[in-house]
Amino acid sequence: MPDLHGPTAVAPDVVSPASPDDAVCNDVLRPFAGQPGRWEEQCRRVQRYGAELHSPEAPHSASVFIRIGRRTSWGWMRWQASLGEAEPEEPCQIGVLPPQMPRSAVLARRWLNRRPPGLRLFSLTLPTAFTALVSLTAGLHALARDLLPVGVVVPVMLLVPLYVSVLPRHLDTVARRFVRVIEAEPARAYLGRLIVLHDQVAQAAATIDLPELSHAARLGHRVLWDAAGLLAERVTWPNCDARLRAYEDLYSALARQVAEAAAAHQDLDRTVNLRAEPQDEFPDGPTGSVELDGDTLPPQVLADHAAALGELATAHRYAATQLNSLRVNRRGRA
Repeated sequence: MPDLHGPTAVAPDVVSPASPDDAVCNDVLRPFAGQPGRWEEQCRRVQRYGAELHSPEAPHSASVFIRIGRRTSWGWMRWQASLGEAEPEEPCQIGVLPPQMPRSAVLARRWLNRRPPGLRLFSLTLPTAFTALVSLTAGLHALARDLLPVGVVVPVMLLVPLYVSVLPRHLDTVARRFVRVIEAEPARAYLGRLIVLHDQVAQAAATIDLPELSHAARLGHRVLWDAAGLLAERVTWPNCDARLRAYEDLYSALARQVAEAAAAHQDLDRTVNLRAEPQDEFPDGPTGSVELDGDTLPPQVLADHAAALGELATAHRYAATQLNSLRVNRRGRA
């Protein structure tokens, strides 16, 4: 079984591209779609911050790579910032938060999206240089006053700055336990297509106050979370390929049903010339609780909710047709 995290990994059996519009994909996966000049402004801000950006003329080894990120309701996306290059069309890193949004995951996102220190002193970052200075001062003070033996002071003076320099990498490892991060191809491309579908569902849920659409958005977040976990564990779970393909196919069908249900609801809303009130009978959607299959969302849940949205769209279209016919009949009698 090939490894998705390798630089030359290829998995044609995992991802058969869904069919969202290319322009929509570009807008969703680009950092600042619809905001001309925003990317160049962000790159200039990073440059002023003091970091050295990669330019096409400079070798990679001599550059400090800086990533510009954008937070979303489900996680974040980050893009490589490079001077003299056009705005990237897809992210280099995708992070997904758990659907429950615990505080630890939110803090992990904040830590993983931090900017690297731009100010350096003697090839050391500012925190490391400051720690080394404090350690040296404290060690010399202890030696001058014979507070501690030399065998204790000198190792501490050397180890404390070293520990501070490696501490961020250890914190990165701890933070990644609370979130799921995808960086390698083809896993990143697959997750990007799911993000495009989820963006369509989330926009429809935010625009139209229907519990069914809100529940579809919650299911979509769960799909992103489970898919990111499966992509990371694909080597150890032989059924990942089939589950990932089912997620993409069924979520694509669910996104189409969401679009149809949203359009039918808007047609009905225009027909009655008033905004529909939320359905108090179903505050959490038609399926408020979801049974899990091996700690992942069963694909059948997506199919069932797509069918429910199809029935909802049909009902809205029928209601709009009946209201229009009643209006025509009243005009004929008048």
